[in-house]
Amino acid sequence: LGFLSRGIGIHHGGLLPILKEIVEILFQENLIKVLFCTETFAMGVNMPAKTVVFTSIQKWDGIERRTLNSGEYIQMAGRAGRRGKDDKGLVIIMLTDKVEPNTAKDMFLGDASRLDSQFYLGYNMLLNMLRLEGVDPNYLLERSFSQFQKDKGCIAAKERHSELSHKLEDASEELNKVTSEASQKMNFDVKMALTDAFQADQDLASAVEERRKIVTLPKYAIPFMNPGRLISLSKDGDWAMVIKCDKLAEDKGAADLDNSYVVDCIDEEGVVRSVPLRSLHKISRIRGQLPQAAQEPHNRTEAVKTQCKNMLKAILNHDNFKAHGLPELDPVNEMKIDGEEFGEVSKKMKNAENAKLSNRLMTVPQAERSQLMDLFTKRVHLHEEQTKCADILKNQNTVILRDELRSMKRVLRRLGFVDRNNVVLEKGKLACEISSCDEILLTELVFNNVFEGMSAEHIAALCSCLILDEKSEDATTPDNADLAKALDKMKVIAQDVATVMAQGNADIIVICDACEAAVHQNCYGVSPVPTGEWYCDFCTYARETGLGPEEQKRERQCLLCPRRTGALLRIKDGKFGGYWIHAACAWWIPECSIQEGRYGYISLDAASMRNLQQRFKAACDVCHLPNIGAVLQCSTEDCYRGFHIPCARAMNYGLDLVGRHPLRREVS
Repeated sequence: LGFLSRGIGIHHGGLLPILKEIVEILFQENLIKVLFCTETFAMGVNMPAKTVVFTSIQKWDGIERRTLNSGEYIQMAGRAGRRGKDDKGLVIIMLTDKVEPNTAKDMFLGDASRLDSQFYLGYNMLLNMLRLEGVDPNYLLERSFSQFQKDKGCIAAKERHSELSHKLEDASEELNKVTSEASQKMNFDVKMALTDAFQADQDLASAVEERRKIVTLPKYAIPFMNPGRLISLSKDGDWAMVIKCDKLAEDKGAADLDNSYVVDCIDEEGVVRSVPLRSLHKISRIRGQLPQAAQEPHNRTEAVKTQCKNMLKAILNHDNFKAHGLPELDPVNEMKIDGEEFGEVSKKMKNAENAKLSNRLMTVPQAERSQLMDLFTKRVHLHEEQTKCADILKNQNTVILRDELRSMKRVLRRLGFVDRNNVVLEKGKLACEISSCDEILLTELVFNNVFEGMSAEHIAALCSCLILDEKSEDATTPDNADLAKALDKMKVIAQDVATVMAQGNADIIVICDACEAAVHQNCYGVSPVPTGEWYCDFCTYARETGLGPEEQKRERQCLLCPRRTGALLRIKDGKFGGYWIHAACAWWIPECSIQEGRYGYISLDAASMRNLQQRFKAACDVCHLPNIGAVLQCSTEDCYRGFHIPCARAMNYGLDLVGRHPLRREVS
C-alpha cells in the first residue's frame, strides 16, 4: 500500500484478489505511473500504457524457463500507446543474454498460440449434473469443445491411415516378391535373415545411444571440453570445434542438472553454435589450436571465424583421418569410465555387431543386400507409422474423460455421496454447494463432526488448509491443543479420501485389441491405464516378432492348463523360462508369483519345483486330461479331487484363499 500511495503498483498471481482489483482500478484511473506485473496481466486486463518494458524475455512456466511465445509478447507489447493521447507506443526490451535470431523472429512474428480446450471434470460439476433430472454427464462430455477438437482431428487421421494402409500393402507385396525370388536363388530364408539383420541394427543403435548417454555425462565429459577439442554434433559427423563449455545459471526448478551444461562451438561453416552437452555424439582425441580471440564474443570477428573454419577443415581433410575418420576418446583408458552399466552396454554392442556379421545376408553382394534392407526397412517404418496412426485414431474416436468419469462415480459411491443408482445423497447435496476448495474433503470433515465445539477462529484457521495451494517447506504445529487435534483428524480423513480415490482409479478392466481378452488392471499388471490401443503380452510379442496366425496357434499355450485362449504372461527365467501362463492360473498356483515389469511377470518358486512337477502328472477331474497343465488339488480333508483353474471356473467351483503362506491359493 505504501508503494501504491506513491504511484507504484505490483500485480501478480500471488496477491489477494482484493489487492489485485485495487491495483487494476487505480491503473485504470491513471493513478499508477509505474506497474510491475507479469505478462498475464495483459491477457486478462485491457488497459493501455504509454511505455511497456520487458525486463526479460524468459519466464518460468512451472516446468522450465522458456522464451515468451508470440501470443504473450504481442499481448503485452500491444498495450503500449494510449488511444487519443500518444502518437505511438514505446516498447523497450532489456536483453541480458544473447538471443538467437530465429528465437527473436519467432517471438516477434510467430503464429498465434493454438487454442486448446482445457476442459476439466470436477466432483462438484459431476454431482451437480447427477443432481439434475435428465442431465447425463456423458452427453455433456460428447458436446464439449474438447471432444469437438478430437472429432475434428479424426478426419485427417482417417485420411492418413488410409494412405498408409495402401502404401503398406504395396510395400509388403514388393518385399514378398523380392524376398521370394532371392530365397530361391540363395537357398535360405531371406525374409527371416532380413528380420534378424534389422533387429541386430536396432540393438546396435540402442546400445550406441546408451553408450553416448554415458560418455556425455558431465562428470566424464567436462574435463575434455577444452578450447579446440573436436566434437561431433550428429551421428552423421557434423564436426565442430569447442570454444568453451559453461554451466547455465542454476534454477531451483531445474529437473535435470545433467542438462544444464552448454557447449559453445564453431562448425565447418564458421557458424558459432550453442548445443547442450548431453546432445553430443562423439568426442574426438584431436584438439586444434583455437585462436585466443575466438574465446571472447566481442573479439570474434569474421576474420577469426574464417581462421577457425579453415583450421577445422584442414583437420578433417587430413590424409590420416580421411579413411577411418577422427579417432574418439577411449571411454575406459582416457575418460576413466568404469562400472557395470558401461560394461553391459559394451557387451550389448559386441553381441549386436557379432549378430550382424554372422547373418547369412553378409554372403549377399553389397548392392543387392542394401536394396533388400531398404525395402524391409521401408515396410517396417510404414507399419510402425500406421500403428501409431491407428492408435491416435482410436483414441480420438473415444469420448474424452470416459475413464475419469467412471472412476469418479466409483469414488462417490464408495464415499456415500451417491447411491448405486447415481442418486445424490446428503453428502453429495452438501458437496454441490462447495466450490471454493476441495468439496470431497470438506464434506467429510463436516460429516465426521470435526468442527464440533470449535470456535469460529479455529474453524477459519483449519479451513485455511483447504484454501492455500502454495508450497510451504516449514510445517508448523498449532499451539492450541484443540486445533492441533482437529488438524490431525483432518490429515487422517484426507489420507482416507486419497486412498479411496487411488482405489477408484485402479482395477479397471482392459481389453486386448487383438485377441479381445479382458483382464483387470491389477490382475495383469497394466500401469498406467492405456488410453489408445492395448495388446496383451502375447499379442505384443506376436506383433513384434511377426508371428503368423498358424504360428500363434501353436505357441499360444498355457503351461498350467489346456486352454489356448485368454490373457497370457511369460515366465521370467529358470527351467520353464520363455513359456506362457494365464494370469488367472498364476494367481492360484502356489508355486507361481507375479512380478512387476513387462515380459517376465511370472516367477516360479525354485524350492517348490518338485510340487509343481507333481501337479503336471495329476489328471483334472473335469476335463480328465492327464499330463496336461498343473492340477490344483482340493484342500478339503479326505477330498482328493483336482482341477485345472479354468476347468474349476467353468464348473463354478469356489476358489478361496486358505493357509498362511502369502502365495498359498487353493481350491475348496
